[in-house]
Amino acid sequence: MARKKILVVDDDDIVRKTIINILELEGKYDIEEAQDGLIAEKKIEEFIPDLIILDIKMPNKDGYEVFWDLKKKPDKGHIKVIAVSGFSGQIGGAIMDALGADSFFEKPLDIKKFRERVNALLKEE
Repeated sequence: MARKKILVVDDDDIVRKTIINILELEGKYDIEEAQDGLIAEKKIEEFIPDLIILDIKMPNKDGYEVFWDLKKKPDKGHIKVIAVSGFSGQIGGAIMDALGADSFFEKPLDIKKFRERVNALLKEE
């Protein structure tokens, strides 16, 4: 069975690396990273992830724009998305829910719940 692929998108290097480290502990995912929305969109086309961990507030292209563009693509609209933010709180979560994100987590992440949600989303397929 092929390993599931995850793209971690966050402009904060420490947060991005921390999320990657959390996911690597699972030992069952191929993980790529992007520092902003423009890089993320290129990686989505090349890497074709099963799940995107997507920060909302980023330079160049924010998470809302990346998410909206992703969902408009018939061949990529199925990709699962967990939105994360340290700034948006309940408003950001409500917006991402309305757009159709699979989950929303505020930073700092509840690591146990975050890992459980990642595993649950990728097990559904």
